[in-house]
Amino acid sequence: MKIYKKTRLCVVLACFVWSWSSLMASATWWLLTVPAPQPTQQTRNTKGAKAYCNSLKFLSEKQKQLCIYHPTIMSKISDGVKVGIRECEYQFQNQRWNCTQYPSTKPKQHIFDPVLRNKGPERAYIKAILSAAVSYTITRACSGGDLPEECMCAPIRRKADRDSRQKEFEWGGCSDDVRIGDQFSRDFFDDKKRKLSAVELLDLHNNDAGRQAVRLNNKTTCRCHGLTGTCTQNICWRSLPPMRKVGHELFQRYSTAVRVRIKKSRVQAASKSSRSKLSSRNLVYLKKAPSFCTKNLKKGSFGTIGRWCNATSTNSEGCSHMCCNRGYKTESVLKSIKCNCKFHWCCNLTCETCEEMREESYCR
Repeated sequence: MKIYKKTRLCVVLACFVWSWSSLMASATWWLLTVPAPQPTQQTRNTKGAKAYCNSLKFLSEKQKQLCIYHPTIMSKISDGVKVGIRECEYQFQNQRWNCTQYPSTKPKQHIFDPVLRNKGPERAYIKAILSAAVSYTITRACSGGDLPEECMCAPIRRKADRDSRQKEFEWGGCSDDVRIGDQFSRDFFDDKKRKLSAVELLDLHNNDAGRQAVRLNNKTTCRCHGLTGTCTQNICWRSLPPMRKVGHELFQRYSTAVRVRIKKSRVQAASKSSRSKLSSRNLVYLKKAPSFCTKNLKKGSFGTIGRWCNATSTNSEGCSHMCCNRGYKTESVLKSIKCNCKFHWCCNLTCETCEEMREESYCR
C-alpha cells in the first residue's frame, strides 16, 4: 500500500484526532481513521458525497473519484484494513517479527513504516494481506446486504454444473461475489496509469497475490432438499473461505517468498534457481530482511529480549530460534485456568476457575 507524504498525513490525522485519539495513540495510519459517510451522503454524485470524499485529503485523484461514486465503500475499506492487521498479528505471533505496529508518538508515521522501508518479505505480506482483507470485507458486505446501493449477491449461474460426486445441482442461495470485492480492492490500491518505481511494481504484484488467495479459495457449498433421507434437489452457491485460511495461505507464501529484481519494468527472480518457481501467486521482495534479533527501530525491529518462547519446540517459537541463541530464563508463573468442566443437557458447559503453577520461558 502506498506510503503518503508526511504533510498530507498530518492534515488528515489532525481532522480526525478529536474522535479517534485513543485509536491513533496505538495505530496512527490514515485508513484506520476513515469515518462512515452520513446517510445523506450515500447518494451517488451528491454534494454530500463530494464533501465527504474531499475531506479525505490523503486520497489520490483516482481514489477520490472512486469515493465520490461509491462513498459507502470507504468505511468498508477501513474495516478491511483492520481485519488484515489482526490477521497479520495472528499469523506472526510466534515469529521474531510479530507484525509489530510502530509505536511512534509522531502522527506522521505509518504504523508499519520502518518495516515497509526494509523492502523485505514482511512488506510483501503486509501488502498482500491488506489487499486480500479489503477484497474479502467488501465481498462479505455485498452478500450480507450492507451495501445495497453498490452490490448484492453474485448473479445466479444459469448453466448446470456438477459437484465432486458428479451429481447434478442447481445454483441458488446467495453467492459471495468475489469479483466485486476484488475489483474495488484493485481500483483502490493499484495504480497502473503512470510510470512506477521498482518497489511500486512489487507492490502491484503482491497486492494481486493477496487477492488471488481470496479468489482461489472461494468454494462451492451445497445443501440437499427433500424428504428425510433423500436429496431430490441439490442447491449450491459460492462462499468465501474463513479469513484465517486466507491469512495462513499468504503466510505460507511469505515463508517461500522469492527475492526478485526489476528489469525493463518486469519482475524477475534474482537467482536462476528461483526463476522456475516464480508465479503470480508468489510473494516477492527486493532486499533481505533483518534478523529482528536485536532492537533497531529504524528497521522496525524491537528485538526478542523478553519475548515468550517454547523451551521444548524446534519451530519458530522455540527458545533457540526466538532468542537468537542468546539463551533464555524460565520462571514459575501462577496461571488461572478452567477446570472441573461439566456438560449440562442441553447444551451448556460450566467450568470452575483453578490456579496452577506453570513454567514459562523468556528470551534473555
